[in-house]
Amino acid sequence: MRYANLTNGLEWWRPGDGFVRIQSTACEQKRWDFILQELPDDLYMRLAMGESCTIVDGNEKGMPRALWQGVPWVVYAVTRYWTGNEPQAFVRGHNVTRYFSEVYGRMEERTCAKLRYFKRFVSTPEIRLVPEGHKTSRDGQYSYFVAKMSA
Repeated sequence: MRYANLTNGLEWWRPGDGFVRIQSTACEQKRWDFILQELPDDLYMRLAMGESCTIVDGNEKGMPRALWQGVPWVVYAVTRYWTGNEPQAFVRGHNVTRYFSEVYGRMEERTCAKLRYFKRFVSTPEIRLVPEGHKTSRDGQYSYFVAKMSA
């Protein structure tokens, strides 16, 4: 299943794709709980059932922070919570496992409750969430996104 990350991901949205909002700003501000709490339920269900999911997004460089930092955090936290295994986590080629482990140890009960709910549906040892980044020159062009979605 593909998910367009709002807003720039809409440039690559196709009918049948889902929507997700991992905010690059939330990654910059280290709002890790917020990122996990805001993910849509259908994404959690698909990941729990072992489905491979892709999040598509773009910026002027081709890989927004939501993808290069947010997606590895989601994979780390969900894998660790659901399987009990601590995966190695890499961000831009750097091993961030120790940092993610510290953040994981401070997760709010609200976040844990959400992950715990979906854990009962897990039927896979591997969480397959893939980032797909693209370069865009349409950042902030909401009329373009509206026209694309309406076509």
